[in-house]
This record gives sequence, structure tokens and C-alpha cells, in this order.
Amino acid sequence: PANTVIVATSALGTARLLGHLDPAFAELSQVPSASTAMVTFCCDRNAVTLPPTGTGILVPLGTASPFGDSLMVTAITLLDRKWPHLANDDTVLIRVHVGRSDDTRALEMSDGQLTERVNNELRVILGKCPTMTESMVVRFVDALPQYLVGHDELVARVRQAATRLRIAVCGLSYDGVGVPASIGSGRRAAKEVLELLAGNS
Repeated sequence: PANTVIVATSALGTARLLGHLDPAFAELSQVPSASTAMVTFCCDRNAVTLPPTGTGILVPLGTASPFGDSLMVTAITLLDRKWPHLANDDTVLIRVHVGRSDDTRALEMSDGQLTERVNNELRVILGKCPTMTESMVVRFVDALPQYLVGHDELVARVRQAATRLRIAVCGLSYDGVGVPASIGSGRRAAKEVLELLAGNS
């Protein structure tokens, strides 16, 4: 037994857990999701050309590549600029984002193939980029919910049902897919359950 519960699972996970309690929860199973991957490289600071300022680069969708298709890279984050505690004098950390709702090529590649492709694309984007021997691939399969027309109305129905059942929901499926949005969503859920608990006293 619990006075209240916070559910911080994916849209599909929440639908599976709570769909039998209210049709609004069951509707969450229809929220589509996209898969992404991040390839992080470590390289010699003097061997790569980086923009003089800024913490990253956004790559326009559909940017043509010399490989006969479009670039897979969607964004580049210069980790030691974004988080200075990662910086050192000799190397630079580069995190590359690939994948979106209409590009599933990364799912069909092994980690080695994806690393090689991304490294080749970095040469196109940066102009000067070595073959990087230190790298790490992290995949997020079906991790990014896609907000289609009517998503706000669905979230409102879910939250209405949740409040009635003394449940709070939070996560990427409700208030935005970025890290700050996720933190805000969690704080909102905490505030909601505190209000529910206060109503008991």
C-alpha cells in the first residue's frame, strides 16, 4: 500500500503498467519514439580543427554527404567546453549525436561501423580530424518520444486520470525531451505528490 506513487517510466512502460486503470494511460502506448546513439571520441587537441568558441555544432537535417546520402550526424558536443572539469591540455572530448525519427541507419550498423562512419563525417564537418582510436558508443533505442499533434491534450488527460488515482507521472513523454525538461518534470511530480500527501492531513 502507498499513499501516492510517482511513475517515471517511458510512455509505453506507463501504458503497460497503468493502462488497465484508465483509457488515458492506455493511449500512451500510441506515442511513437525515435532511437539515437552517441559516439564519444578522445583525440589529440592539436590534431583536430574546432570552432574558436561555443560548446557544439548543430548539423542541418538532410545535409548532403560525400558518401552518396545525407550526413548521419545531427549534433556535435565539445564536452570539455560544456563541462570544464573534463578539460586537459593534451586531448579533447567530442560527443557526436546520430539518429532521429526519420533516420534509423544507426540501428543497422555495428558499433565499429557506426564509429567509422561518424569519424569520416567529422572530417567533412570539421575539415581537420584524425582517425580517432579511442571511442565509445552508447545507444538509446526507442528513447525519445515524438510529440505529435494532440500530444498536449493526451498529457492533460493522463494527468487528470493520474490525479484521480493519486499518481504523478514524469519523464520525457510529458514535459520535453531534454535534460532540463526532465528535471523540471520530476520536480513537478514531486510537488504534486506533496500536495496529495498534504491533503491527507
